[in-house]
Amino acid sequence: VSILSRLSQENADEFNFVRAYECFQHKSHTCLVFEMLEQNLYDFLKQNKFSPLPLKYIRPILQQVLTALLKLK
Repeated sequence: VSILSRLSQENADEFNFVRAYECFQHKSHTCLVFEMLEQNLYDFLKQNKFSPLPLKYIRPILQQVLTALLKLK
């Protein structure tokens, strides 16, 4: 949770981080509240019947992941 707090102070749009808004305890579970995004990768694959992704979809996903990883370095 402390790492999420530090990351939420960064520019989420610049580094492709998902914004964490709050965390709370509920029945001994830690609950995290994140910004609502559009379709996630799993739902996208499910919608396309788990067929392999074309390169035109892989490139931007990989660029976003690498941008986030560079910031975490």
